[in-house]
Amino acid sequence: LYQSDEGMLDILTNMKQDMKVLVASNQNLEKRLQTTRKEASKVQKLQSEIKSHAMVVAKLVEDNENIQGRLVETERNNSQLHVKLDLSRKEVCTWKSKMKETEALLNSKEKDCKDHVDEIRRLNKKLTSCIDRLKTEICSRKALETRVEELLHHSGY
Repeated sequence: LYQSDEGMLDILTNMKQDMKVLVASNQNLEKRLQTTRKEASKVQKLQSEIKSHAMVVAKLVEDNENIQGRLVETERNNSQLHVKLDLSRKEVCTWKSKMKETEALLNSKEKDCKDHVDEIRRLNKKLTSCIDRLKTEICSRKALETRVEELLHHSGY
């Protein structure tokens, strides 16, 4: 009976040891479970932050695509404006050339006009001189007629 009590005591001692090991193991597992829960909570927070960042990145990508589209449109408009600017520059060159031609023509016409005015003045002087001579001649003739009439009158005619 003693041996069996001793065997039972060994079994109980072993069981007590096993129980201590199991309790320690259980406590260990609970600590690991708490750590795992904390880590899981951190992972959930990180996943939430990742989702939030992913939404921000998606919005940035969308904004970037819109900006790229506007940039392409702006570059196309800029290219069109350069074409229009080149055409305008050509038109300005043509206009300047025509202005020079017109200015040369105007200068030529102005010289012609001055020449005509000079010719008209010269002819006007001649005409004035002729008119003055005619007036003098008319006066002379009238004076001569008057003298002839006086003579004729005195002579009885």
